[in-house]
Amino acid sequence: MNLLAKFAVLMGMSASAIVASEHFAGYLDRLTNNAITIQQADGVAISALLPREAEGAVQAIAIQCAFGDQIVISCRHIQPVYDHDAGRYQTLEMSGLQRVRGATLQEMSTIALSHGWSAGGNLLKTPDRPHASTPVAAGNANNGDDRAQSEIALAREINLEVGSRLPNFIADETARVYMSSSERKDAWRFEYAVEAEVTFDHGHISRRNIRKDGHPWTQPVLPGYTGYGGFGNLLVNLFDSHCPNTFHLMGPSEIKGKQTLQFRVDAEPDTCFGIESDYQAYRPRIEGHIFLENPGARLVQFEYKALNIPESFLLSSWVRKISWGDVRIGDKVFLLPVSADLVAANSLSHGSRHAETEHIVWEYKNYRHFEAESSISFH
Repeated sequence: MNLLAKFAVLMGMSASAIVASEHFAGYLDRLTNNAITIQQADGVAISALLPREAEGAVQAIAIQCAFGDQIVISCRHIQPVYDHDAGRYQTLEMSGLQRVRGATLQEMSTIALSHGWSAGGNLLKTPDRPHASTPVAAGNANNGDDRAQSEIALAREINLEVGSRLPNFIADETARVYMSSSERKDAWRFEYAVEAEVTFDHGHISRRNIRKDGHPWTQPVLPGYTGYGGFGNLLVNLFDSHCPNTFHLMGPSEIKGKQTLQFRVDAEPDTCFGIESDYQAYRPRIEGHIFLENPGARLVQFEYKALNIPESFLLSSWVRKISWGDVRIGDKVFLLPVSADLVAANSLSHGSRHAETEHIVWEYKNYRHFEAESSISFH
């Protein structure tokens, strides 16, 4: 009995019910106690919860399938369920699985370079991934490569140190959402505002006291893309030596009255920067700019856009900007996000009649110490 039939029996589903499900084909990328992830040929990852009704689902997959196997999963759409292992909401549940074949040697050599499976929490035996270096190039020959190298080395040291020493805190977050069916800036229409208390507790981000247009928000998922904001792993994604970004020194500039050094940043696809939409995730090629204090090398602003997003992805564009500033919490000053900006457009290839674009502007105020307490929080 193949796995597709096995899951049909375990879940009490008919073959016709599975045929009516949505199907995704790709290589087996990740298996946890809660979910499965495959990566399609275009690089888009599809995640789905494992069926709770199918006892032994994890063991069955782990025994009969291996990392890199070409598989087809059948899924049904469900109400969002938060997956703590993945740190995201899951909106698909797997209803069937068919193993097609194992990976070829050439496919495995390509898969081994992927950053998707290497983030930890994978029950599959995975290959060793080569260590990546972080090249630095000078965008202007007059500035000299040595200066670019030294400035980025200093920025890496300082900003990773900043990220590792963040206190536990709460801040008031306001996200204002605008929509447009045109690229004209004067065509933006205000849709709604989301206010929340965002909590940073030992690296974990959560939200509580959420209000949409002043009314309590009780749904499990924040509306639109308002959950992105200015927090996350951006400092690590930018400066960690395992992330193969290229920095090109552009020269001095000024941001909000601060003297800065501007660098262009380029990252190849399937490295450290990811975007998510519903049940999909993708690590695109990115192009952007960072602005470092001059002198000082602390990060002041990072802006970037995703390039060459596959047609199968639910979004067709993604442009993001985050600004950092000195924030006093108690009697100490920390470098923390003070504002953020995201412009994301839906993909017409998924049946949308109009290319709706969402523009979100975040603002953070009233930072204060966080003391652990028992409460319900939204992620």
